[in-house]
Amino acid sequence: MLREELEKSAHCVLLVGGDGQGCAWEELFEEFRVESYLLISTGQHESGSTNTVFSAVQKTIGREPVSRSGVLSGWPCLTAYEVILILDSARSVVGAYTWQPQAKKANAHLSVATVTDAVSKLVRSFSEIFRLDPLGLLEEDSANNPRSSQESALVISDLGPTLVEMESALREAQLLALVDYHVEMEGTQNRFRREKLQHLGPKVEELLQLRCKSLGRDTASQQSKAYETATREYARFSESFKVARERPSVSELPEDVHEELKGLYKKGSLLCHPDRVPEEHKVRATELFQQLSAAYREADLEGVREILKRIDQEGFGTSSPQIPFNRVGAMVSLIRLREAIAAKVNEVWEIFSSEEWQKVEEYDDWNSYFEEEQRRLDEEIDKIKGTGI
Repeated sequence: MLREELEKSAHCVLLVGGDGQGCAWEELFEEFRVESYLLISTGQHESGSTNTVFSAVQKTIGREPVSRSGVLSGWPCLTAYEVILILDSARSVVGAYTWQPQAKKANAHLSVATVTDAVSKLVRSFSEIFRLDPLGLLEEDSANNPRSSQESALVISDLGPTLVEMESALREAQLLALVDYHVEMEGTQNRFRREKLQHLGPKVEELLQLRCKSLGRDTASQQSKAYETATREYARFSESFKVARERPSVSELPEDVHEELKGLYKKGSLLCHPDRVPEEHKVRATELFQQLSAAYREADLEGVREILKRIDQEGFGTSSPQIPFNRVGAMVSLIRLREAIAAKVNEVWEIFSSEEWQKVEEYDDWNSYFEEEQRRLDEEIDKIKGTGI
């Protein structure tokens, strides 16, 4: 995906976390013969989170590269692997990326979005303040610009708010994309579970029942821990199987109802995600978020509507009274947004890395997997029956 975007791009602005990726990105830009790029590597300043140290390089075809380093205030630096890439002032690629193969799976997730007019203006402001013109937006006389020298250290105090506003807009789009992707994954996962239960539920129930009989042949066996465990597993599965057969799944809903359910769930997730609300609301937000997720999994449209009403009444979207809407408040909001994204990435990764999801992706035809599992269950059932049960 990244290569596809670079292949059709001429001008790039890239901010990365300070983990030594700069050279690899430069090589990638050179490989795709990007006409011009501005690459800024960021790191934590020793004085605190509101100051960021940076090193930057600007390269335009036919010109010598320009290198800069310095400090900017009012913007929290990116962490390792984080990437903000703006292509031709029209598209953004935001998320995390690493060139280390052993860490790539867990630390590579990128979202592509169209850049709005408002963000394009912020990119222009960013370029003006930085006195670089990677996107061809400005006409500068390099002879009269001392910052165009080969090496120039900068201390920038007025770039932070612009970066905070620009990143916040891009992060909102990233979070929306992640929520959408997570909802789709959960929908696929739930459909897989339901179809698996429909195909294999009776066999699993039979196998668990036979295990109980096999382990409970006499009074001594009935007092064993293995028998208690088998009995508990059988009772739990039988109950859940009964409920699942009576409950409609998301995939069985009419298309218009399915879309409404999905839209309300996405809206509620954004409003009450625990990592996106002020600290004083986290406990209540967590409670409502869990209720919302459960109602969505059960395809309970009325339940989702009711929970969304309660979320709106709680007013989680309002800023904390201790944090006025100013530079500090904007930074705190950005940090919360980053935390919400990190939490959502973890939720996506939890599904993606599960053994169940590997089966979802491994089999183009799930029926082939269900048939394999049914043969395995039949073998276990026949084995127990062969003991005389």
